[in-house]
Amino acid sequence: MVLTSPGEYGLQQRSFPGNLPGMKTLTVDDYQRIRLPDARPRSKFSYEPDADGTIRLIPVKADTKEAFPPGSLAKYFTAERNKEELAILKGCVQGPV
Repeated sequence: MVLTSPGEYGLQQRSFPGNLPGMKTLTVDDYQRIRLPDARPRSKFSYEPDADGTIRLIPVKADTKEAFPPGSLAKYFTAERNKEELAILKGCVQGPV
């Protein structure tokens, strides 16, 4: 599709791709649920109502971080701390009772 518009030096041509995405209609059920055919299970969306009455759903991408990145627990494992742990362990039962 080619559109022409008045420009500074005459008519300018702008082209748009011919394959525009189709619009889909969704229905809300009695429990206020919507089924999105292209969405994966457990995916999350941001809900934004606009002033003109339209509702915009935007996928939310969570930042995934490692629970314990390499080196983050090093502060808990020191020589002094190891001696304290071994002293506590000596007072514990270490075999079948």
